[in-house]
Amino acid sequence: MNSQIINTHYLTCFQVNALKEKKMKNYFLLFLVALSFSAIQAQPPGFEWIKKYGTPLQDAVHAISEDSEGNIYLAAGFSDTITLESETLISNGGTDALLIKCNSNGDILWFTSIGGTADDMGTEVTIDPEGNVIFSGVFHSHEVFIGDTILYSCGCWEFSFTSKYSSTGELQWVHSVLGEGAVITNGQAVNSEGDIYVTGVFYMQSYFGSDTVVTAGSADIFLAMYSQSGILQWVKTFGYSGYDYGADITLDNNEMPVLTGYFEKKVTFGNDTLASSGYYDTYIVKTDADGNPLWAKKAGGENEDQGIGICVDAQNKIYITGFYSGTTWFEDYSFESVGNYDSYLARYDENGYFENAVVFGGTDHEMGTKVSVDQTGNIYACGQFSGSVTFADTLLTSTNYLDSYLIKLDSDWNRVWIKQAGGLNQQKITDIAVTGNDSLYICITFSDSVFIDGDTIPGYGGGWDDFMVGRILPDSLLTQTMLFTNEDFLIYPNPVTDRLQLVTNSESFVRIIETSGRTIYTRRFESTHTIDCSGFEKGIYFVEVTTRKSKKISKIVKY
Repeated sequence: MNSQIINTHYLTCFQVNALKEKKMKNYFLLFLVALSFSAIQAQPPGFEWIKKYGTPLQDAVHAISEDSEGNIYLAAGFSDTITLESETLISNGGTDALLIKCNSNGDILWFTSIGGTADDMGTEVTIDPEGNVIFSGVFHSHEVFIGDTILYSCGCWEFSFTSKYSSTGELQWVHSVLGEGAVITNGQAVNSEGDIYVTGVFYMQSYFGSDTVVTAGSADIFLAMYSQSGILQWVKTFGYSGYDYGADITLDNNEMPVLTGYFEKKVTFGNDTLASSGYYDTYIVKTDADGNPLWAKKAGGENEDQGIGICVDAQNKIYITGFYSGTTWFEDYSFESVGNYDSYLARYDENGYFENAVVFGGTDHEMGTKVSVDQTGNIYACGQFSGSVTFADTLLTSTNYLDSYLIKLDSDWNRVWIKQAGGLNQQKITDIAVTGNDSLYICITFSDSVFIDGDTIPGYGGGWDDFMVGRILPDSLLTQTMLFTNEDFLIYPNPVTDRLQLVTNSESFVRIIETSGRTIYTRRFESTHTIDCSGFEKGIYFVEVTTRKSKKISKIVKY
């Protein structure tokens, strides 16, 4: 087998050099300190916009998805009273599950909640081919109210729900999975017919409609399929005598489910029985459309290994991310962790043969959580880290305990850029969504405040978690060949209502770009220039200024 192994045992997040603010004639002078550039270390793109939500109590976001029209959907949860745009929503008790639809600018189009008197949470959201919304989560309440529908349970464990909404927010159907122990959905995927696959973990005995399933050990993996009308077609379980966990699912280009997670001791997938090399090992398994396993592979070593996120690219290659401890093995290739836990990113072909891997590690804990691949083969992966971590020659230190990283690799697995999200308490990038026009959405759950791209985003107080969603600029709007080096550039006011003033120290060329990438204004000028913005629509624009030596892009807001 001809495998390319990227044996990188260190990770850092590219530290964005901040813009320094100087006061000059009552204006803000923006000065970009010197940066270095190489072909595989480009300037990380900034945010087009960021929206935050929360209350003084517990709030969180877990998943994000985009439809064919560019709208985005969030699976989240909130407590107490939350303000969404100009409207308020009151929870039924503890935490309620929350589904939000926004346009591509982050403006809320509609929202709905699911909840009872205990803690309930939205964990997954996916869009079917007709634009309907598949929303899943967990509930702990004895009675859960979903529109005019009520779900009942014993209120003693976390149970799973899966629901379908129209593109305008009308509930189509909802189903719950109950049991003698907890049932948790961790991943879902939709095929071209609108059928829904869900995977997760269940304990003891569980009830999928009229089907009863029983674990072989303390916990087992489940894979179930619902028709587009919400009728359970089948449920499969995989396990053995230990603890086995379903973490995530995707569909390959032939619409075959591919799952990842982890298992203890042994796990059986059809005719394949995998044996753990240590405590937990990672598994990756592909089934046919009816849930029958086609093949199963494992990765692991002497300690703990977990598969957490999975995706498939346009070439039907399979990517997984997670973490490992000690020595881990991907078939015949081994990696040694630097600290307690290191994160990994690995690729398999459509038949389950291992191809590539890269590992990220530092002195403490690292964990990969989500991975996605765009249409040209660029890889996006996120996770968490703590302590001091290095990637190549750059050192990164977490702000407090757990920070998050978001890394982009090209199709040859070279690093393009990397971002860090940190704060005084724990921050977590919970999901990412890559769009067809080279944009990237991320959502973050954070406590107190989050630091990202030189900005501090405050929470809503109370010491509990809040959440945010942001859209990252397309790389095509960035200059990757030149950057300002010790040159002064003045732009004011920002935000702007009517007239925008530009000041440079040499002859310059200015271009104004919409978020779609369309150029709406160009002009060459000598050191100073005034732009009439009164006719511009309200929103975000990018001002690109080019001098003889360098180029820079700044974001402005038009009110």
